[in-house]
Amino acid sequence: MGGRHSPGQAEVSQAAAASTEFTATMDSLLLDEVLQRETLQQAWALVRANKGAPGVDSVTIADFPKLIAEYRDAIHAALRDGSYAPSPVRRVDIPKPGGSTRMQGVPTVLDRIIQQVIVIVLTPILDPTFSESSYGFRPGSSAHQAGNWFNTQTELCHLSPPSGVRLAAAVISSCDVR
Repeated sequence: MGGRHSPGQAEVSQAAAASTEFTATMDSLLLDEVLQRETLQQAWALVRANKGAPGVDSVTIADFPKLIAEYRDAIHAALRDGSYAPSPVRRVDIPKPGGSTRMQGVPTVLDRIIQQVIVIVLTPILDPTFSESSYGFRPGSSAHQAGNWFNTQTELCHLSPPSGVRLAAAVISSCDVR
């Protein structure tokens, strides 16, 4: 007949196995990058420079080098085998102007380092795939830039301020921010 044929069960199984193997290889490579000494040192330097309060374990920035010297191998093993679980976040009331407060979560120093090392590894991979108009939690981006972008878009569309406000309300209300 000369036409294309539908893949048989064996071909589908082979493709699924190759995909699973590829994913496992990529996961392993990413984890290797996360656990590289240089990457961990870079993350530690950023967390240390940011200072910050201890988490639920009461370990301070100053205490952390002693902790990691004792538990480094166990932490690496837990990260490698997937058994690592972040600690609960310590809740802190932060005062706001006007006398009210807002809750803020304070992760442990170890969890902050692990979060930071993941950001160091994944940002160069994922950031290029984001939209140019995406400003949330991106290096060199700010809420002010997002606001300026929005103002530029409303001006380009020749929207008056009330229309721009209605547009912003429509965009925000369409977001699922539960």
